[in-house]
Amino acid sequence: MTPLTIWFDTIWGRVGVPEEVVRKVVSTVLCPNPYWSYSRFLTREEVSSYLEGSEDPGLLAKVAKYVLFYAENMAFNGYLMHLALKGREEADQYLEWMMGLLKRLRELAIQAEAGATRELVWEMISLCLKYGLDPF
Repeated sequence: MTPLTIWFDTIWGRVGVPEEVVRKVVSTVLCPNPYWSYSRFLTREEVSSYLEGSEDPGLLAKVAKYVLFYAENMAFNGYLMHLALKGREEADQYLEWMMGLLKRLRELAIQAEAGATRELVWEMISLCLKYGLDPF
């Protein structure tokens, strides 16, 4: 069976991505703009509550899931940009670099499902910042 190619129209042109690459990068939901206010993943009240220091485990788990969602989609958007502008080899190198972040975030997101803490969520956000991604 021929692998499925998913086509994306970017401002730099149309690019094809093998389905397995999409699934490797995005384990949550594919979204063109994953920022919390656009995607509606979190409400303004939830973001405010988190930023004001909420310790609510349910909210912290939701924020952890959002951070993973945001990072996956931003990594995928970066991959598409590299693919369109620089070609597959450079796009694959970028993706290999970003997979280190996504792997660790997924591990932390699993921990958050079992019991999210502010420290765990902060670790996730700090990792994102080291890779140039700012979820908030």
